[in-house]
Amino acid sequence: MKLVEINKKFASDEEYFLFEEKSELKHELINENLYEMSGVSKEHNEISGNIFILLKSVLKKREWEIFFEAFKIRTPNGNYFYPDVCVSFPDVKKYF
Repeated sequence: MKLVEINKKFASDEEYFLFEEKSELKHELINENLYEMSGVSKEHNEISGNIFILLKSVLKKREWEIFFEAFKIRTPNGNYFYPDVCVSFPDVKKYF
């Protein structure tokens, strides 16, 4: 990850989402610092994909939802990350 901007303050979550939608690159927002996401290797992508497929098959009859790389998660302290794979309760918002 490359630090892009220090103390980047968005007025709301929606403002950050609009910024991300307009950007050609994805950014994680960590402690009001904006980080540009780097690309991934072929091996990294293959491992993430295999984990996603495994979780999808194991949890298919359960209430869990599984998301892959482009879906953000929001931590309790307001940071936003793009995890490779995420398992969540069905109570998920549209963008995170």
